[in-house]
Amino acid sequence: MSASKTALAPVKYVTTATELELAQLRRSSFDAACVMRYADAEAALQTAKNKATENNVQGWLGWQLAEVKNFTNPVEAQTLLQSSTALNIQIPVRSLAGIDYTRIGKDAKGQAERCLEYLRRQFSTENELVVMVNAILDDLEFRPNSANRFETALAELAPIIGFESQRPEVSFGAGPDVLWSLGEANYWTIECKNEAIVATIS
Repeated sequence: MSASKTALAPVKYVTTATELELAQLRRSSFDAACVMRYADAEAALQTAKNKATENNVQGWLGWQLAEVKNFTNPVEAQTLLQSSTALNIQIPVRSLAGIDYTRIGKDAKGQAERCLEYLRRQFSTENELVVMVNAILDDLEFRPNSANRFETALAELAPIIGFESQRPEVSFGAGPDVLWSLGEANYWTIECKNEAIVATIS
């Protein structure tokens, strides 16, 4: 615990203008949808989605846009929902057409190269990396009611050490809790069992 506090103490959280603008656009969309001005609500969310730079955020905003669009054009809403899910697999709603499985392990780069690229892309300072790793380690603890946090942490750990990961059971409705691609067609299929209370897990 003291190590976590030491790492967190010097961290400064900066809210960028873009993040504030996205929040304002989402609020404008919500206000417009509340009074059934769906065209205005869609326009605000579309602007927010266009301004977002990360796939996860674009997918999340696309899902919200699909929810609004469903009032006026359910068919188009389903198409948008499907494309949004491709950007952010954690969206809790699936289109009626479902989603196609996306295979990992197609990247031919070595572990060290993938690791270096990920660290440079994700973290601008050493402190950000330390905070992320400490948060992951805090969640990798065997305790009751922790399955989702544990599995998410295990998937988030993989790219930090240069592997690809998925949560097939959550993302596609079938498969192991966590899947790691180790490269060269080698995989780890991981059933976490972190809430098990028996002496032996087979």
